[in-house]
Amino acid sequence: MALVHGVSRAGGEHTEVVCQALADAVFVIVTQVGDVSCIVDAEVERAGQDPIHSVRVVLGEYSPVAELVARRILESLSPPRMRLVLSFGLKDRFSTDQVKDLVDAILQHKNW
Repeated sequence: MALVHGVSRAGGEHTEVVCQALADAVFVIVTQVGDVSCIVDAEVERAGQDPIHSVRVVLGEYSPVAELVARRILESLSPPRMRLVLSFGLKDRFSTDQVKDLVDAILQHKNW
């Protein structure tokens, strides 16, 4: 699939989003500062009928915003077994509405 690059406003901030669907994963870069400071690897595992979201930081510090955004994006993946590699470069202090804006900005540019 093609690489998708877009610009949005999330939390009132200029936000760049790059999405790339791979054979077994989705790779997303989202930055408000021009670089990335956190990379998370996330996937949905099935335990019976209930999905279990596995989110782990592979580079940088743990961020509750990164985990929340990764979980929300995982919910949109089809098929749900796909992995998500999500790279963040975000400004500090996000409200719930700003997290929603960020998820919406990513989903607006998705190519999966």
